[in-house]
Amino acid sequence: MANGHQRDDNARTDDRDSDRDTPITIQPLDLAGSALDDVIALYNAVWGKSGAGAAAVDAQIRRHPRYPGFKAVVARAPDDRAVGFAYGYTNAPGQWWHERVAEHLGAERTAGELTGSFCVTELAVLPSHRRHGLGRRLLAALLADLPHAAATLSTQRDNRPARALYEAAGWDYLIARMRFTPGDREWVVMRRRLRPTGHEH
Repeated sequence: MANGHQRDDNARTDDRDSDRDTPITIQPLDLAGSALDDVIALYNAVWGKSGAGAAAVDAQIRRHPRYPGFKAVVARAPDDRAVGFAYGYTNAPGQWWHERVAEHLGAERTAGELTGSFCVTELAVLPSHRRHGLGRRLLAALLADLPHAAATLSTQRDNRPARALYEAAGWDYLIARMRFTPGDREWVVMRRRLRPTGHEH
């Protein structure tokens, strides 16, 4: 996902044959204690962040739980290690990702299709636990029982595993090609309706 000030935060998942067959549980992320530290460490492991990059990630992930509508889930192995996570929050004006996408949609589409949707901000799975449907399970758990009418996200245009995951789960393309900043990699923005009727909130 591209949100906050991170531009390479797409879902690194691949749901084909697994190289690990251990029972994984998906549970709400308890932000108390060391849970948030576990998620930050996992993110840095998945994306190879260190130094200044890791510091920026730390600040971003600690800031996002204060956003409206925040929800997070974590995948834990039997030894309680975090092996995957996903989180998001309500899209609102003034947020970095919302503003960048709004520039491409225009005011009318932003109001109708973006603002008020649930923004899937991060979805990541450790390489050792990919290819076993864990990405799908995390996404389903994150979106379950949300009050929002729709959800939105972005992923890198060349990330075929992530795009295939979302397409199979019923996501449509809101923007087929965009860059968040000049010279950035190309991204797609996707949207999925969560409720058949009603207004987003």
